[in-house]
Amino acid sequence: MKAFYSILYVMITPETSEKLSIGIMLSDGKQSLFRYSRLKLSVVGELLQANQHDFIKKYIKGIQVATQQNQIIGSELDLQFVHSAPLLVSEEYISYLNRYNHNLLSFGAPVNVDVPVNEEFIEKLFIKLIHEKQSKLKDRHQLFKTREKLRIRVKPYFSFEREVEPVDYPALIMPVTIDFFGKNEQPVYAQFFDFERPVNHVKNDFFDLNQLQDAIKGKGFVVSREPDTIKFPNQHQAWKAIQKSKIEYVDDSEVQKIEEYALLHGVLPY
Repeated sequence: MKAFYSILYVMITPETSEKLSIGIMLSDGKQSLFRYSRLKLSVVGELLQANQHDFIKKYIKGIQVATQQNQIIGSELDLQFVHSAPLLVSEEYISYLNRYNHNLLSFGAPVNVDVPVNEEFIEKLFIKLIHEKQSKLKDRHQLFKTREKLRIRVKPYFSFEREVEPVDYPALIMPVTIDFFGKNEQPVYAQFFDFERPVNHVKNDFFDLNQLQDAIKGKGFVVSREPDTIKFPNQHQAWKAIQKSKIEYVDDSEVQKIEEYALLHGVLPY
């Protein structure tokens, strides 16, 4: 059987299907190897509930033990770990998990690779597909964490991750999910923007933001932080352009401005 790899993801935000790659499995159906990121596992612990984090840690530990002892079998929608079964991690089973297991943890679609299943090649795949430098991950995590903290503080004023559609605002071309949406005498919304994402994602986010400006006549905020000019030159140009738009730009270190505005103007969830 030809070797394949599959990436293990953690669902961070079910409402938007936002997920984080945390581990990778390399298998040929006879033997399997698994690697995971301790740094990302730590980050997940700050984003999810304690019982969810505990479950993820036990799940990963189970995969580690099972692959080390060649003892993995599959149930319908999950991996189970036993002490007497042969190693049965097939490409078809991982494909099955990818299609139907979209809860807290899920494996991505198997990708065939013409490599031997050994420590050298899983390490190369891990570095290329899973590993992120601590500083980069910390910055992206901080923006997400700021959004989650703000969500708790402004719950009396905004609905969270509200999807608006052309039927609500005819000027919209496509549906848009708004991070924070409220209303007083006019709609009030706030959108978080990660400028260190790949350029195609930034373009899509920029398109959505322009839609909101044109379709919703109200008060808008965009929350972000300045991206590195050397590592992300195109994204930095987009970041500069945002600050010239009609939507008020708020640095992620100053999100209390949104809470203060909502309190002063009697904003309610919408």
